[in-house]
Amino acid sequence: MPSDHEDAVLALQEGRLDDAEALCKAALQRDAGDGAAASLMGALVLKRNQPEHAREWLERARAAGQDDAMLHANLGEAYRRLGRLDEAFNSLKQAIQTDGRHPVPFFNMGWLMRALGNARNAEHFFRSALQLNPAMAGAHHALAELYREEEHWREALVEYAQALELDPGNALWRARLGTLQLQCGATREAANELERAAAERPLEANFLIDLARAEFELCREAEAQSSLARGQALRAGAPSAEASSRIIAARYETIQGWCERTHSDYVKLSSQSPLSPPPLQAFPPQAAANFTVGAPVAIEAFLIRAFGAEVLPRDFSVLAGRAFLVDGVVNVPHQYPFKGVHAHHSADDGRVLLSLPAARIEVERPCAILGGSGDHFAWMFEALPRLWALEQRPGGGELALIVPDGLSEERRALLQAMGVDPSRLVYLPDNSTLLARELHIPSLQTMGPWVSPVALQFVRRKLMRPGGLRSAGHARRRLYLTRRGLPAQLANEPELLPVLEKHGFESIDAAGLPALEVMALLSEAEALLAVDGDIMANLPVAPQGALVGAVVPNGVYDARSYFVSAQLGQRFFYLVGEAVFGSSASIEECDIVLAPERLEEFLALLR
Repeated sequence: MPSDHEDAVLALQEGRLDDAEALCKAALQRDAGDGAAASLMGALVLKRNQPEHAREWLERARAAGQDDAMLHANLGEAYRRLGRLDEAFNSLKQAIQTDGRHPVPFFNMGWLMRALGNARNAEHFFRSALQLNPAMAGAHHALAELYREEEHWREALVEYAQALELDPGNALWRARLGTLQLQCGATREAANELERAAAERPLEANFLIDLARAEFELCREAEAQSSLARGQALRAGAPSAEASSRIIAARYETIQGWCERTHSDYVKLSSQSPLSPPPLQAFPPQAAANFTVGAPVAIEAFLIRAFGAEVLPRDFSVLAGRAFLVDGVVNVPHQYPFKGVHAHHSADDGRVLLSLPAARIEVERPCAILGGSGDHFAWMFEALPRLWALEQRPGGGELALIVPDGLSEERRALLQAMGVDPSRLVYLPDNSTLLARELHIPSLQTMGPWVSPVALQFVRRKLMRPGGLRSAGHARRRLYLTRRGLPAQLANEPELLPVLEKHGFESIDAAGLPALEVMALLSEAEALLAVDGDIMANLPVAPQGALVGAVVPNGVYDARSYFVSAQLGQRFFYLVGEAVFGSSASIEECDIVLAPERLEEFLALLR
């Protein structure tokens, strides 16, 4: 091998890619058909993560007569990164056949097996690479990532440690080890590894953000707040931590416990009680067993009054001093430590590290939380029923109502239909919190998909009051609400429409109609068929005894529409079809094929 080739190989091994490139270009200027130089060019641009450029150089080298294991191994890796997995397999197979003593082809084949979803073959090839080169740190790291993904955490920890023993300066691997240790409960070890990784790469935002979690678990709150602030500032590109967010250490508290401790007003409006909806029904009947219903309850309803409390945007949780209030304030509060908007980390002892917007609005007049950031179900059965709780207190019906900034015209119209004057609304933007001098907090009347009968009847009564919902003017209508042209449409709708028309159904395109117009239609319906979704949140205005069919794909068994409709005395059924999997990456948005016999079974229930 000419000396410039040897120098280029050495530069490539040492990571001096610019030097290697200059040497290769010099060799190619002397001889444009230099296959060895073209192969080295392919290897170095692959290191720069330019797989298409690498493929071109490597194919050029092969055309020039190069036929060594490393060329085929690099070509296979380039094809893998390009998603051309069959060609990647052929190249890597050729590399192994050319020289079965070289570890790189086995290592690259391991990554290809992972891309193909074959974990055990991937493990085999990574282990084969280590047999050929026990000092191959990357193979240990690849095994660690494989075991981590499979939740074989003990094995993953061993492989991370071995990788770092061979390559102690790899800060990324060290941080990955630290986050896994934190997940496994080895908090001190995690903090040590993350501190070391952050010291080696102080501008790596994720290292600092993960370090904050470990520090907070160890009750090093000031350090955790500092690490999180610095990490978030780096991630946001902000000039300082203060410019990006406000980091608060707080503690989860129950509403009743906090009220007792602070002598705040707590008014109990109703006790927790079991719900007794009729049995869930579906076509085919055996599909009903797939829907998760549980032991439904209507949770305790309350209204409290706090002073100097802070409302957080988007989920409308409440910070009162160092007390963080979510029970009865957000839906499924037990999931908040894992899914909460503002909870960066929740420690085992009930402490929580909050990341809040830096800006804060101060409101002097008494106000109450209404909320309304969620979907239409959340708006109808979490936000609107809070008005009922406020009306139980003298003057509560005139309180200012905190809602999200940018509340849609449709939702403002619904509030007006329920008798709420627009002047009562106080808008909370996503980039700010709201500090209220006097804050009234009405509880939610939902728990997951379970909705209190009080909430349902209140919404129904308010919307159907004189001056509320405008009638469509056609009694006893049979409605099919089409989703034609939208995700989750009935794929075989043309086949089903004649059957529906034979039974007197009108096909109505309700997509884009304001909720009040949809409700006006439903208020006159004796029968309704629609793909399950937000449109079913409008069912409180449909007549008692109405026949309601919700079409769902096999595999999606969310029962929230059932809990709304069945408790209102409507005859509710799920019609289970088959998802057209090629129509969407998400099964919830896949088109649905509903078997005609399922539809006929449902229509046979018409009176």
